[in-house]
Amino acid sequence: MFVKSIMIPKIKTYVVQSTDTLKDVLHKLDQYQIDGMPVVTGNDYTGIITLNRIYKVFFESGIEKEKFLSSTVAGDIADYKDDFINEEEIFEKILLSVKDRPLIAVVDESGDLKGVITRYDTLEQFQSAFGMKRKGVRISFSSSEAEGPDCQACRDSQAIS
Repeated sequence: MFVKSIMIPKIKTYVVQSTDTLKDVLHKLDQYQIDGMPVVTGNDYTGIITLNRIYKVFFESGIEKEKFLSSTVAGDIADYKDDFINEEEIFEKILLSVKDRPLIAVVDESGDLKGVITRYDTLEQFQSAFGMKRKGVRISFSSSEAEGPDCQACRDSQAIS
């Protein structure tokens, strides 16, 4: 399964501009009841902003709360600027990426935001893949690739010719 088949497309994704104040960002996070969202400059992805990131930077800043929220912009504290995934990647690649954040951005080759994948959506896909929402018996198997003697013989005969 590819990332593009389960991502939330940009048109349905809540985003903030890199010039939005943290006061505006907190309002959007509260309004939509989400923990984080992508930060963009125009269409270009510039990072992720989360409630945890805002709180952390505020407590480390030593600035008065109202001044901090009205003078700091999303682009100043956006995180994960270089950590995103391409929509053509396989889905399994994102599992570890969302373990410590609420979402991961899906970005194309030119740096444009294409959408997001949330931690919730990731877990839902894995539950579905492992059959956790269905009754019945689950059978799992594991296999490893090993070169057999016939394959080695084929290569030896090709090397001789």
